[in-house]
Amino acid sequence: MTGKADVMQMILSAIDVVNEQLPLERRIPKSPTTRLSGEDAGLDSLALVNFIVAVEERVAEQIGVEISLADAAAELDADNPFHSVEALSDYIVKLLEARA
Repeated sequence: MTGKADVMQMILSAIDVVNEQLPLERRIPKSPTTRLSGEDAGLDSLALVNFIVAVEERVAEQIGVEISLADAAAELDADNPFHSVEALSDYIVKLLEARA
């Protein structure tokens, strides 16, 4: 079973990929509290899409499970898993546990 620490590493790796595509002043920190969407978010809509794809690819490559995060990204309410890196990590762990 993949734990939260493993999922967090996959997300942080995806941040590296997205940050390589962004100018220095728009790069986001690799922190559990980094906001990914919403007010004061570090990613614009295009960068968020690239980030989602990068996370999905890492999960598929590292644990062999295909997940879709696009539906969750469309929900811009308080329970949006893209509120922060940590919230996304928790969400992915729940998705993986539901498939086990």
